[in-house]
Amino acid sequence: MATLLRPLGLGAALLVGLGLPAVTASAHAASPMATGRSGPTAPASGPDYAPILPALRRTRVPLCLLSDVGVMSPGLHIYATILSGPGINAVTPTSYEIELGYTPNCNSATACRLGTLQGTLVALGAPRPTGRALRLAEGLTGYYTPFACGASCGDATITWDQGDARYTVGLKAGQEPVVARMADSAIVAAPPSLAVAGCRTAQLTVAPEDGDAGASNRAVRYRIHNRSAHSCTLYGYPGIQLLDANRRPLPTHLTWSTIAYLFTGPPARLVRLTSGGDAFFALGWSHAPPAPGACPPAPYMLVTPPNERTSLLLRDGPDSCGGRLTASPVQAARFHI
Repeated sequence: MATLLRPLGLGAALLVGLGLPAVTASAHAASPMATGRSGPTAPASGPDYAPILPALRRTRVPLCLLSDVGVMSPGLHIYATILSGPGINAVTPTSYEIELGYTPNCNSATACRLGTLQGTLVALGAPRPTGRALRLAEGLTGYYTPFACGASCGDATITWDQGDARYTVGLKAGQEPVVARMADSAIVAAPPSLAVAGCRTAQLTVAPEDGDAGASNRAVRYRIHNRSAHSCTLYGYPGIQLLDANRRPLPTHLTWSTIAYLFTGPPARLVRLTSGGDAFFALGWSHAPPAPGACPPAPYMLVTPPNERTSLLLRDGPDSCGGRLTASPVQAARFHI
């Protein structure tokens, strides 16, 4: 049985599972929603996200990208940018912020700035957003905050929770019906994975299954089981850390790959785990000790699910010489080793 543990202050490359967020943007406009709002219907104007997609891959937040910015001028080009500069960190593993503007490098200048689009992971049971409640697409509840003006006018915003993330759209000096249409377009265009939250470590167990050995190489397939009452998703690679008998870190050098000496698997794909469902990954390593008994098995091993920072403790880890391991991406079906 695996035991849930908090990280032990080890290197993030070893202990944190690698998640590969799906990047999805829709170019179509949102359908009119029966939201009880009135206002003029503007032509849909979708920002160009292509230049910033590589930077957005650094975040674990599922991307929710709007396709309608409510601009009334057909043919006007809207640019999506990531702010940069000293002390600015607009994309992190747990959040992102996109600026919308009329020029490709607006960088928050008042004359060219249009608004923002933000996403952040939120903990279960987090307080609801502030603002006045209103109905959004797909039956979601949004919270509207009007803009305020001083030397210049700020953003009117709508914030809503979707899956395990919280999203905010903002429009400079925006009116509620227009900001609501922006939010609706992001919700309608969102990838299906947003409907199901990512798996939390506490929902899962991990156990070894069968293995193989040959030519001084070994491999074991592991089963991830969803023991909770709720569906969840996994996407990416597990984190691994070998431990000694006192549960102290042993040297561990983990490589993420679809190929090892004794297994070849498919690339990473989104895996949906229903309650009681299973997913799988494999570990491969070399066992060629320079002398008998020189590479004993690790007494314990930590396994960190993709996109998580807490780990599961397993007994009887690999007998890898030097702690060199190769982990496959998590898969929905068993694959041959």
